[in-house]
Amino acid sequence: MNVVMNMIQDILVAFRMLIVAAVVAMIVELIIFRALKNKREPLRPIQIFAEYIVVGWALMFLYVTQLSFSRMTGLSVNLVPFQEFYNWIYYGSQNGSGVTQFFLNIVMFIPLGFVLPIAYPRFKNINNVFKVSFMASLGTEIVQFITGRSADIDDLIANTMGGIVGYGIYIIIIAIIALVPKFKGVKSDFPRFNYQLASGVVAIVIAIIPFLTIQLFNKTSPYGTLYYGHSIPEVVLLPQHSIEAYEEFQNVYSIIQPTSAEIELKKQQLVDILGIQQNYQTHNHYYLLFDEDAGNYPADINFRDGTYMVMCPITPFEELPSDEEMQTIAMTYLEQLGIENPIDISIHHNLLVEDTITAKYINTNVLADNTMKHHDITVGYTLGQDYILIREEGVQVMTVDKVHIISPYEAIEIAQDIGVSEVRYEVEVTHAWVDYEYVWSTGYIVPVWRFESENVVNQHGRNPSVNPDNPYVWRARIMAVDYL
Repeated sequence: MNVVMNMIQDILVAFRMLIVAAVVAMIVELIIFRALKNKREPLRPIQIFAEYIVVGWALMFLYVTQLSFSRMTGLSVNLVPFQEFYNWIYYGSQNGSGVTQFFLNIVMFIPLGFVLPIAYPRFKNINNVFKVSFMASLGTEIVQFITGRSADIDDLIANTMGGIVGYGIYIIIIAIIALVPKFKGVKSDFPRFNYQLASGVVAIVIAIIPFLTIQLFNKTSPYGTLYYGHSIPEVVLLPQHSIEAYEEFQNVYSIIQPTSAEIELKKQQLVDILGIQQNYQTHNHYYLLFDEDAGNYPADINFRDGTYMVMCPITPFEELPSDEEMQTIAMTYLEQLGIENPIDISIHHNLLVEDTITAKYINTNVLADNTMKHHDITVGYTLGQDYILIREEGVQVMTVDKVHIISPYEAIEIAQDIGVSEVRYEVEVTHAWVDYEYVWSTGYIVPVWRFESENVVNQHGRNPSVNPDNPYVWRARIMAVDYL
């Protein structure tokens, strides 16, 4: 819901800016027209309108590239062309999200390449359109670099390509018009017309090639990929003693969607625990339980996989429960949720969130037909809260394959190949182990490598340092499936 609202807000902001740009562009165009009225040849109405579009485009371009993202901080420079396409092909679309930005950068410059030759005769030559597109984009990247923002060679390539594509569309339209008998004279207005037409067509084809490539040569695993992001350190030290023993072949699982009867049973269990009326509302793939008296949603159920969350109201404890007390509390709630004899309960104290204690119940029951019912329930309490938080992340799964997994060293190499953190630091891994994670895009549960370290050294600047008063805990998970 928040994503949709943010998109709507962005569209409204852009629309308001478009109106402002249209008004300001009209004022600027009137000034230009009056200032150059006696200094250049009279313009035809279509040229005046095209010049107005150029001015409006320039204003919008400045807004989008220099003003609308001014809140972003952090200097990053990419000098490797088509890196996002490479990531998409080898590591999946989630790791090549910049491909969309590349496409948008092309689209951004298409109007410029289209209207320049209409407004100004000297831009009926593709070389001049290329120069303007290139210099406008280069200037923008330089300004972004100087102001401590990102500078990317892919932006330069895409913007320049967009200008040429816009010119290509223009020249193709002119060529079509020239085929109409009464417009035969149009062709004579263009020197080396065939060269310009061929160049425009080639530019459009070249712009399409990268996007065709990622579709034709996509090596993404059928089980999906994880998003690695840019949180991988520049240097990762992985001592052998930090790696837990693991099997080279691991299972891949598929989630079995719960039946309607199972979901209804869980809905009733949550209502019974809370002691309120059953009033569920549907939102996306969740059932949200609404409490009319409290005016909130104390529970929800994901009807795609059966996972759920419930906040059980209590009288706040004066001090954090002991391990034995927390175990008793957890057993009480687990029995209400239909867990028989919940004895496999472990107690944890959260090192990152002060005064928090959790009881963890993890249990897997092997059923018939290669299926398993996996429980992963957390019962947690933070001092001062007036509720116990229960979260179930376990699901019923079916084994679909057994795959070879890569070593932890190979996993880190893959993540670093995609990109390292913009903040330079090095870590020494203190714990590495094989775990499982659900890939939403495919519906499979796949083996992943998990890494954790508290030995982080900041390499940014001249003097590497570590702050013992504010230690940085680094965690990462990387796909372990060997699909490259």
